[in-house]
Amino acid sequence: MPDGDITIFISDWYTKSHKISLVEKRGLRKDVEIGVGLGVPDGILINGFGPYRYYQALVKDGIVYQIINVEPGKTYCFRVHNVGISTSLDFRIQGHNLLPVETEGSNTVQQNYSNMDIHVGQLFSFLVTMDQNASSAYYIVASPRFVNSSDSAKFNGVSILHYSNSQGPASGPLPDPPNDYDTYFSMNQARLIRWKVSAGAAHPNPQGSFKYGEITVTDVYVILNRPAEHIDGKRHTTLNGISYLPLSTPFKLAQQFKIPGMVFHALLPCLSWSLDSNLVSLDNAGIWNLRAQDLDSWYLGQEAYVSVVNPEVNQSEAPLPENSIYCGILSSLQKDQAQIVNFSGGTSISNSSKTIFFMLIIVALIGHSFR
Repeated sequence: MPDGDITIFISDWYTKSHKISLVEKRGLRKDVEIGVGLGVPDGILINGFGPYRYYQALVKDGIVYQIINVEPGKTYCFRVHNVGISTSLDFRIQGHNLLPVETEGSNTVQQNYSNMDIHVGQLFSFLVTMDQNASSAYYIVASPRFVNSSDSAKFNGVSILHYSNSQGPASGPLPDPPNDYDTYFSMNQARLIRWKVSAGAAHPNPQGSFKYGEITVTDVYVILNRPAEHIDGKRHTTLNGISYLPLSTPFKLAQQFKIPGMVFHALLPCLSWSLDSNLVSLDNAGIWNLRAQDLDSWYLGQEAYVSVVNPEVNQSEAPLPENSIYCGILSSLQKDQAQIVNFSGGTSISNSSKTIFFMLIIVALIGHSFR
């Protein structure tokens, strides 16, 4: 058991507003729509704070930075989340090893790393032992990966790891990042992350999954992710040539009332891509959201909703509660909320006693189709 938990949020930071303002004639949304893109972030934040002044020529004086206090000899669980909108970040702690023990709720095979690439939307938990000399404090660094800049060093996020008996400030150069031109480093590193199935904890390993090899595959859905393209004069990202647009009628209502052309039914589970690129067992009937984690791709249409149905379930869904909100095509069904007294009603989805398994690369889409 670790001696304590430390939560760290790392993220890219843009000073430009997403909206058009009097000062900024064109916001980030418009940049994305016309193909300019988000560009290089203005900085990297750690728990919302700017960088420690590790290099005077790059970092201005007076910036508030994060200090994490620890006790020598103890082991802490660092839970590190990339909550940015577009930038992959490399995380490292000067002089300390990172021992991944969990990612996205799954225990991992333990292997020491000096640094770890954490992509947008990802979470890693590391055990870190305070086994270094307390003559000084140490840098905690989050640096951007694959940014199109000749001087990415000025965008480093830097915090301080402070031992209770530290005798001086952090010093020296920052720990080296991976070679930014080695695009295979990050992919190979990710391939080394494996489930630790012997761990005494809950696993995404549903009953009967040991029979995966005996399952007859009836449908395989391959979703093709292409660069943004122009559709009807506007820039869109697509999945299989389809770009999602939010509709005025909620999908669940469209499904309930069998509105044609709005809901795609499929027998799905076992999903990998937008849910942080992890294997997910869709073992509950209902509508699941599938989307790109990069905000610019998501904004331009790389999103879908998946309707999961289970024919083995005999029970039907509970009726919609009286206080349901109807809108879009079904707005004429809206009742006067002031006349509804009972607010205790709720929609429930019956769980199956069995789990449906499907082998697929990714899933099918819902939304407007643009050709």
